[in-house]
Amino acid sequence: MQDFLPSYQLHRYLNRHLDEIINDHKLDAPPDYSEVANEAGERPIMSFEVREELQDGRASLVSDQQNSVWRKIDKLRYMDQSSVYIDIQLDDFTNVHYAPVTSGDIVKGTVKVHNIGPHPIPFDNIFVSFEGYFWALKSSSKMLIHNFLDMIDFEASCLCEDPDAGLPPDRVLRRNSIYMVRFKFQIPETSKSGLPLPPNMGDLHLRHKIHSQIQDSLFMRENCFGGDYSCDSFSISYSVNARLLELSETKDELVIRRHSRHMVSFTPKVQADDALRLLDPVDELRLLVNSLEDEIRTLQIKSEPSSGAKAEERPTYPFRVSQEREVFRLQLKSKPDMFIDKCLDYSLSSGDLQTKRSITISFEEEMKISSIDLYAVNYYSHHKLPVHISSEWFINHVPFETVIRPKFKELETSLETCGNEDSLELVKSVSRLKFAARKMPKVIQYKKKGPASYEIILTKPKKDIVIPSFDFMFCGRFYFLRFYLKLPRDLLYQGESKLAFDVPVSIH
Repeated sequence: MQDFLPSYQLHRYLNRHLDEIINDHKLDAPPDYSEVANEAGERPIMSFEVREELQDGRASLVSDQQNSVWRKIDKLRYMDQSSVYIDIQLDDFTNVHYAPVTSGDIVKGTVKVHNIGPHPIPFDNIFVSFEGYFWALKSSSKMLIHNFLDMIDFEASCLCEDPDAGLPPDRVLRRNSIYMVRFKFQIPETSKSGLPLPPNMGDLHLRHKIHSQIQDSLFMRENCFGGDYSCDSFSISYSVNARLLELSETKDELVIRRHSRHMVSFTPKVQADDALRLLDPVDELRLLVNSLEDEIRTLQIKSEPSSGAKAEERPTYPFRVSQEREVFRLQLKSKPDMFIDKCLDYSLSSGDLQTKRSITISFEEEMKISSIDLYAVNYYSHHKLPVHISSEWFINHVPFETVIRPKFKELETSLETCGNEDSLELVKSVSRLKFAARKMPKVIQYKKKGPASYEIILTKPKKDIVIPSFDFMFCGRFYFLRFYLKLPRDLLYQGESKLAFDVPVSIH
């Protein structure tokens, strides 16, 4: 296999329109000499009319990408899958050992195409690709599917002239014949949008009936997609795909004759340092709300012009998520009407929870800790999130539910009357964000190190999978440690003699 840069001709072939493919199958016989001679003898008619269909190179590329078969390949109709069998085999991978790949790794193997039917099968093309998808349930019968990564092996897809290509050059699969093509992909660090790739998680893409026609590697279901404490309503997947395309019997549409995929487990390298961000999530959120309020105010003034100084008043921006210390209001048993505000100050030796090195949390005063648990929080949205999500918004008093969601619900109501769909979709990404916290049993060990400090280390579970922390444009995962504190005998918190206190941590 040779490494090469795809040419413009390859790009055009990859992004062919359906009409071009149909015309390729309807090539007329060349005209005879007399027709050509008669046409050549006629006086040409000159015209200075500008043809609107002519486009510059950039516009042509954009048109190709928007209308190409590859761009719409997930919307093609599936036909009977019984006549062709496609098997995808990865090198260096077995059913016994399946190590996850990461950015920079090479994934290579063989695609075997087997015509198991009694008749020859003509085909138009085969696409061998490496793809990443985000899947989310919108309802019991509808699912959002977003492709955030796609790479095509040009040689394996027969998009370049290679004498060693395994598929027949006349594009006809003979009966009872097996054809093999090799493929190779190098996993990038970022998605199509330039964001760091998220880890694979969940199994929604395997459970949903919409993909019952796709052949999967069976051992992946049992060995690689269980026990990761993910949400049942969304998942992230990576896979090597092989799609065999052909024209329908009516010759007016492309259909998928066979689609096979081999799931690949992916673990990203350490996420980009938060210090590289120009703004922290709190400031991003504040600026977003300010911008939306300005837009709503402008739209309201245009629709209902206000008079005089009232319209000239400078806007105020009271919205902000507090970053102050967490305060717990404790009640005196002997005097129920008296309360004490308590701050639980602490310091962490490191915010990264690891298996090789423990972290130490030290409180400023002695604490009676009854237990410590690790929680995973999964969040996702049906719309692309416009800001980074902070773990601080979902712990202790959960400011996301008390401050952020109510504000974005208010903005959503205002925008619904203004008719700005783009801004409304942006607001819905936050106002309708879903999240859930799950306790992870037996994945940490801790011991008391001093009167007011504890040492905590991450253990390696036998079956469960600990997904690294990540923040993606549709979803994310973060962790926090929950400390259960025993209160002094004369104090209560919300009627209980114990208090749950959360501390965010990262896992990489």
